[in-house]
Amino acid sequence: DDTDDEGVIGLASDVVKRAHGAVADLQAAAEALPKVGAVHFWAARAERALPEPNIDHVAAQYAQAIEADFSALPPADGGALLTPAAMATEAWLFTGKIQGIKGDWQAVIESTGHVLELDSEHAEALKLQATGYVQTKAFKEALGDLRVAIAVTPDDPDALFMRALCRDNLQQYRLAQADLRAAVRNKPALAERLKGSRYENLNATLPPLAVAEPKTDANAERLKEKAEALFRKKDFAGAIAAYTLAVEEDPGYADAFDGRGQAEVELKKWADAQADFDRAIFLAPTEPGYFTDRAHVHEVGGRKYRELSDSAAAVELMKERPPEEWSSGRLIRLGLCEQSLRRFDEGSAHLEEAHKMDPLTGYSAISLALCYAARGKAKESQELVATGLKDASAAAVQALLQATIREREEAQRTMDAGIMVVSQYIALKELELTLKAKTGAK
Repeated sequence: DDTDDEGVIGLASDVVKRAHGAVADLQAAAEALPKVGAVHFWAARAERALPEPNIDHVAAQYAQAIEADFSALPPADGGALLTPAAMATEAWLFTGKIQGIKGDWQAVIESTGHVLELDSEHAEALKLQATGYVQTKAFKEALGDLRVAIAVTPDDPDALFMRALCRDNLQQYRLAQADLRAAVRNKPALAERLKGSRYENLNATLPPLAVAEPKTDANAERLKEKAEALFRKKDFAGAIAAYTLAVEEDPGYADAFDGRGQAEVELKKWADAQADFDRAIFLAPTEPGYFTDRAHVHEVGGRKYRELSDSAAAVELMKERPPEEWSSGRLIRLGLCEQSLRRFDEGSAHLEEAHKMDPLTGYSAISLALCYAARGKAKESQELVATGLKDASAAAVQALLQATIREREEAQRTMDAGIMVVSQYIALKELELTLKAKTGAK
């Protein structure tokens, strides 16, 4: 209130003038250095910061930056270097947004695809690409993107609403309803958009997921059976060859693609396995087992949010089936994945559900014990250890424990040493000593 308004306006005007001057200088530098992508990048960034930027010109600068070499001149941003990958990500993402404004959805899909090659778990790029897929009626592909985006940002109401739209178009009505409940809970205004639809009453009973019986070529079925026999004999190369003949005979045979992916996993051909699991899921998007198989590939590749996305999809789809087809193992995988991302409430809930479903399985007990230990619940953890040891082998228990402790040690190195982290670490070490004493593991 004590500030001279005229002085403030004058200062703001001076800042804007200098910003325009910076843009002019960077544009001149870009003209002088046409093959240096970083200069075009900073020219685009500077123009974006203006009060009224020329969006077409900004897009043109980003396009030139993409065509040039980002690594030629690494610029400093407030003392911190922006990597060539970070610059390329921003340039492609902005390009995709402009293409979306212009309604060129195929171009949006391609531009965001470049972003996802650099960072496969980039939530904003995943949502933008999903929008492109929705606009082109490719709902399966959009659903895949949105699953991962929601794994990264689970409370995003707009992403949940869009995923519900995809699921509705794919006749996954109850799953769409669950997404809409979460979306409206986080953004109540979205309820207005449901009026007059089957989701107006979000508590209404909707039909379960329809699972189509696959129709398989008889010869392809025989080839798959041969592949399975080779797999059981641990002839994984032979199994891959037989599965390949099966999918050549019947290109729509999802089970054969999944089987070939499992054989490729055994030979650590991760990229090939992921491609086959991708194809199996595209052909049979309601089969939970295919998502579980792909989750393992993402786990090995360190893509935690994609692992979470597939683990959650496997559990969702499993629960659309009769209870006798449910598996505690899928709940355990999901719970452990959530725990590794420090989502302890969700992880505990899924591990508790798995333990209730199968209380005599040592693996579920030990998994839940580790989650309790990480949350500082030492007493509950010790009780579950005693239960789990009745059924679990010492080697399996020790391997699971050591993997979790390594994860905690890494977490401790990469975050502030708060008392919660220290107490979790101590609880796990105490659990390790207890297990060694009870199992005799060396």
